Amino acid sequence: MTRYFEIFIFSLAIVFAGCAREEVEPIPLATDKLIDVLIDVHVAEAMMDKLTAADQDTVGKVYYRMIFREHGISKEDFDKSMDILREDPERLNAIYEQILDKLNVLEAEARGIPDMSE
Repeated sequence: MTRYFEIFIFSLAIVFAGCAREEVEPIPLATDKLIDVLIDVHVAEAMMDKLTAADQDTVGKVYYRMIFREHGISKEDFDKSMDILREDPERLNAIYEQILDKLNVLEAEARGIPDMSE
C-alpha cells in the first residue's frame, strides 16, 4: 500500500512541476514600444471622449492609424500583443504600472515640476 502511495505522490509532483513551468508567450512588440503606444492610445481616447459616438468611430480610426504609423508598428502586432496580455493579467498589470509611472513623469514635465525619480 505504501508503494502505491509513493507512486501517487511522485505522479502528483510531476504534474504540479509541469504546470509550474508554463512558458510565457512572447508578445510581438517590445515592452517599451508597447508602453509608448498604449500611452498614445489612451491620450487619443481621452481626446475622443468629448466627441459624438459617430465622430468617435471615424476619428478613432484616424488616430489609431496615426499612432501605429508614428511608432512603426502594425495593427496586427498591436492586436496580437494585447490579446496575449489579456490572457496574462499579471504581465498586463505590470505594463500598466510602468505606463502610470511614465504618465506621472509626463504630467510633471507638462506642469514644470522637475523629475525627482532620478
